Amino acid sequence: MKGINIRVGRDLSGTIVVGDYIVRDSYNSIEQRNTDLAHAIQNISEHLSSNYSQCVEAEEIKDNFQELQEKIANDESPSRIKRVWRSLTELAPTVSSIAGVVPAITALFDSK
Repeated sequence: MKGINIRVGRDLSGTIVVGDYIVRDSYNSIEQRNTDLAHAIQNISEHLSSNYSQCVEAEEIKDNFQELQEKIANDESPSRIKRVWRSLTELAPTVSSIAGVVPAITALFDSK
């Protein structure tokens, strides 16, 4: 198996693996509140795993994606979510072309 990292010494309870990315409880939190948004997050994860796992910026993309999920799950301010989304789409521009993803994420920019 490629792309799987095991970090010894960390508490991994509540962690699930999706593709090459580790997704914490944040995904479950998002799914409980909004299944359409959770579906968009899942689509982003699959897209990044398929298209960006071998690129030079792979780690930075993964970190941005995880930060995006955490900010959404923690119901952080729209401006913070927007900043991370902008950073992610600059690093991985084709994310913006995934059907249904942009409306689900950008709806959060005006949600408060």
